[in-house]
Amino acid sequence: MAEEAAEEAKEEAKEEAKEEAPAEEKKAEGTENQEAEAGNEKPKVDEDIPLSVDEMFGIRLQPAFIERLSDNGKMWLAKAMVNMLIADKVIDQSEMCYLEDALSLVESDEQRAALMETAKKREVSPMENLNTDRMYAGHFFYYLAMIVAADGKVKTSEVNYLMKICGKLGFPPRSAKDVLRWATDMVKLNKERGQMVEGFRHVSPLFADS
Repeated sequence: MAEEAAEEAKEEAKEEAKEEAPAEEKKAEGTENQEAEAGNEKPKVDEDIPLSVDEMFGIRLQPAFIERLSDNGKMWLAKAMVNMLIADKVIDQSEMCYLEDALSLVESDEQRAALMETAKKREVSPMENLNTDRMYAGHFFYYLAMIVAADGKVKTSEVNYLMKICGKLGFPPRSAKDVLRWATDMVKLNKERGQMVEGFRHVSPLFADS
């Protein structure tokens, strides 16, 4: 069920991206799709266009960690993740893995449907204080900060929500500044990594002797 919900969310994100595209681009895309369907072939992928790092690999919640969390802890983290994702009213493609993880944290179909509804409406749901799983509270905080940095931007709405989460986690306000500084540094490092990886694509091989 989580996989189906995640796929549904992906399709919606794609549709939103299409709606924001210029009319000419839409028309060209529609023509390409029609030609591909007519020939009963999939559109060719330009292998010269590199995948982004996020499309290749990312940091995901590991089963060994999830198993250690209480049901309340899982639900709290799932809600916080979805709220963090929609704090700026947009779910970027680079953030879809976090939505999938959030949905996988809950086992109840009703709770999962509620999370999906929150994501669709882009309406942040109320959060309670984290009274369980206190030993992982710090990990939760930094993981949520990673969502802020996922799309390569740190927006005011995301900063404000992370400040609220800080209070729900029971941490002093000053700790949010440290976490935000870390998230900002991560954005800068990710951009630097992307630039370096792009530069390496144009380097002529110069193999060292073994």
